[in-house]
Amino acid sequence: MSTTYAALIHEADQRLTKAKLTRSIARAEADAAAEAAKASQIGPFDRERLAERQQETQARVIIADVEATTAGRKLAELLWEEAVDLWVDRSSSDDVVIDERLLALAPRVNGEVDWYWVGAAHLSRSGRAVPRSWRSPISGEPVHATANLNESRPTSA
Repeated sequence: MSTTYAALIHEADQRLTKAKLTRSIARAEADAAAEAAKASQIGPFDRERLAERQQETQARVIIADVEATTAGRKLAELLWEEAVDLWVDRSSSDDVVIDERLLALAPRVNGEVDWYWVGAAHLSRSGRAVPRSWRSPISGEPVHATANLNESRPTSA
């Protein structure tokens, strides 16, 4: 399983690197087009062609921004899924301490605890960012409701 994740993460990381490079190039081209537009002694025909070039480069920048954002989100989702799977594997071999409060809150499917949700809740509580669209593959439940379980509560003196 980790080999599959490693390959997927590597591929997503390469896509992100390529998207960032494409975005940098597109921004540099847009800056060059803007500088050229500021140049004096341009005829009306050249000014029209330059305006078209600026629009094209701005469109490339927008597309590159979207592609970089999408690639980054995909990489984050894969890293999250890998972390949840690793947590579930570790919990099955008793390598992690399971919070009884999270276990009590965990959704159940056919009477069985949704361990992916419990793992995601543990990771979320420890500071890992949960992808916005993540839901447990077992129960379909999101994990955002457990975010405040680790905050200390005032004790009475």
